[in-house]
Amino acid sequence: FHALRRDGQRNACEATDQWECGACGKKHTARLGTPMYQLKTSKERVTLATHLAMKGLSIADISEVMGHSPTTIARWLERDGQHSERLHEQLFKNLVVVHIQLDELVTKVRRWAKRAWVWTAQDAQSKAWLAWYVGGRTQADAHRIVHRVTRVLASTCVPAFASDGLRQYFYALTAHFGTWVEEEGKRKPVWQALPSLLYGQFRKVKVGRKLKQVYTKMLCGERSALQAVLQSIGLSGGIQTSYVERLNLTIRHTVAALRRRTWALAHNVRTLRWRVALAAGYYNFCRPHFALRVAIGGRRYRQRTPAMALGVTGHQWSVEEFITHPVY
Repeated sequence: FHALRRDGQRNACEATDQWECGACGKKHTARLGTPMYQLKTSKERVTLATHLAMKGLSIADISEVMGHSPTTIARWLERDGQHSERLHEQLFKNLVVVHIQLDELVTKVRRWAKRAWVWTAQDAQSKAWLAWYVGGRTQADAHRIVHRVTRVLASTCVPAFASDGLRQYFYALTAHFGTWVEEEGKRKPVWQALPSLLYGQFRKVKVGRKLKQVYTKMLCGERSALQAVLQSIGLSGGIQTSYVERLNLTIRHTVAALRRRTWALAHNVRTLRWRVALAAGYYNFCRPHFALRVAIGGRRYRQRTPAMALGVTGHQWSVEEFITHPVY
């Protein structure tokens, strides 16, 4: 809202415009609000490091390829992860989705005695990665992932949910999608889940490491109502978590720290959080999804990203556009 005027250029490695506010006198470069702010490195180098990380290379591999120290690469990727979280908070708002699948995957970190869990929530129709959280596997962690899901949804949107047999999901969903009800004979109102909440679990029975049986169970709502909702968006109508399970495979392929039996483990949970956030930005904005392509005539197709299918953006972003998109 202030009067901005150009105040020359900065950065010897790459000329960057600097702007001065005519009202308060503050000066900022054009990189304000991006991971490039206050960096003296060219955006081509940072873009290359970010792209390599998005393709699953570890920090040690990127350091060897580019010639920068691992500390420098880790600092760049941390900035990228923070930028990805701010970008999702700004663009993923007031969404209306029909079906959300929830799941979690486990990994190890170097400087933590326990295992770390990555909680994920995906829209089954647009394949968008709506929310994520890195932490433990407690009831509080389940509340955090569901709370992040509610932050991106519209206030009147109550989608149908499906997950594995983890019982913490039921308490988290009923705590966020409910209301206080005055009951006769009771002095205080009682919290009840919304009648429109539909939630089913896809449970697996294992003996040792072998899968013996699978079955489904409805925890909220009627099975016929859930089947009708799923069939309305082109699904079979059965309770399943195949889409979010496929997303977990993509995450492990994209984030080197989540791969099993490798040296690319994250040093702590904080580092893993930023790597997962960067993978979410790449998955939603930069990586086209094969199932989302649309025919434009003959054998020609238009590739789409989950963010395009969700209506958040109108085109596929490049990695350079992703790290240079300002978030204020």
